[in-house]
Amino acid sequence: MGPQVLRRSILIVLFAVSCAKTKAGTSIDVGGDAGARGRGIDVGARVIVENATAAFVEGTVVAVVRDRARVQLATTGEITDQSLSEVYVPSSDDAVPRAPATAEPSPRDDARPFVAQPSLREGSYAVCHMPDSRWRGCRIETATARVTVIDDEATSAELAWRELLAPTPVTELNVRQRFDRNAKRRAFRDGARKAGRPRVPGTWRPGINERVIAERDGAWMGAQIKGVKRGTARLEWESDRRLSDTNLTGVCPEPPVDFAPTVGTYVLARPSRGARAWAVLRVESTGAGVLVLSDELGDQQERALRDLIPLERGGR
Repeated sequence: MGPQVLRRSILIVLFAVSCAKTKAGTSIDVGGDAGARGRGIDVGARVIVENATAAFVEGTVVAVVRDRARVQLATTGEITDQSLSEVYVPSSDDAVPRAPATAEPSPRDDARPFVAQPSLREGSYAVCHMPDSRWRGCRIETATARVTVIDDEATSAELAWRELLAPTPVTELNVRQRFDRNAKRRAFRDGARKAGRPRVPGTWRPGINERVIAERDGAWMGAQIKGVKRGTARLEWESDRRLSDTNLTGVCPEPPVDFAPTVGTYVLARPSRGARAWAVLRVESTGAGVLVLSDELGDQQERALRDLIPLERGGR
């Protein structure tokens, strides 16, 4: 055999050996199912995606191409395209979640050094499968063989570890921020509830065709008095012109109302253009006839004193 023929034979053998030495547990990503299996996710797999900020939906993988997956959402049937690093894969055991449970390849599968992430523990934020079958951002309250969590709506539950997902840093930040916003919203609503009802001047007597504010379906709405009889007012609602009878204890005159606002108190504010209900707002600062107010989201606005009614205990 000549030297040239021998050299060719050696090259063919080396090439065959190198092709056979694909690393165990991996696959060459050529798109489609081959890429999916290489990342531990298959078409038909049950997954969870964050389809809006700190809002999680379960779905089914319908296709995987390279580093992206197409997921059909269980709630709407909508197909969404997601990076594998943003697709969460539920655990099948009760081991304490450590690294973010996404479909992205683990650092153990490449040549880079693997740095262990801290396990979820008391105080950690996670994504939880709550008893009502919804996936929600949550915070771990106690962590033993089972986990006590509270979700971003302040609902408590006891879960197995497999019902928790370790979040990516971005998801964790989103969940933290939602917890903060919801806590502020609850505090605002609690404060407004304790503040009481709109102030009604002791000398006020309702008159026919007088414009007033009254309770309707849990909100304060504008109306006009069409009749008064035995502690009941017949009202015509501004929003839809319907007539209904309402106890006078749930009716108050429109402003202006003479009062001295203080920071931290709550008021009803005249609806802005296009709105129907009078908004409950909190006083943040006072000025000469103009107040800075905030809503339950913390958004601030300026309003004239003449468009406000104070809420107070025993307001009626």
